[in-house]
Amino acid sequence: MFLTLQALQGLGGSAKKQNILRSVIDLMKISEEQMSIVWPSTAQRQGSKFPTRVDFALTALKKVNAVDNKKDGYYVLTERGERFLREGRDALRQADKTVRENRAKGLPEPSYETSWNNGASTSKSPSDDNLPLVTREIADHIMKLIPAESWDQTLVLVASLLSEPRPA
Repeated sequence: MFLTLQALQGLGGSAKKQNILRSVIDLMKISEEQMSIVWPSTAQRQGSKFPTRVDFALTALKKVNAVDNKKDGYYVLTERGERFLREGRDALRQADKTVRENRAKGLPEPSYETSWNNGASTSKSPSDDNLPLVTREIADHIMKLIPAESWDQTLVLVASLLSEPRPA
């Protein structure tokens, strides 16, 4: 996953999936022999396994909000993706692990909207509009501090606070 993120960064932060694939192949120095490993004839997928692995990485990166692809087949590095690149591979692995654990517990995956500003993307969760003074990074940090089993109670509390009339 991290190499896929690095490949996207090396392509200027946005690229088509095919260009990302070629960049990952270059970064990993994938040989023709490795590219010739194909799915068994009984598999639903056909052809080389390697492009599928890059597809899986892009999907996982999207789930941790490291990339976005509002345009079909075109991926954009998000602010959070840039943060993962700064923080390193372990931070990305931890975020991916958290998403997988939450899915196993039946917790909903966070949903993100992306607004496009002259080709640049800025990601935000649907509740961000209600919390103008709290940035997404601060909200992410706060959520890391709250045990996952307490998220439902926390969301109920936040929702009740947001539904109260604001002072004029």
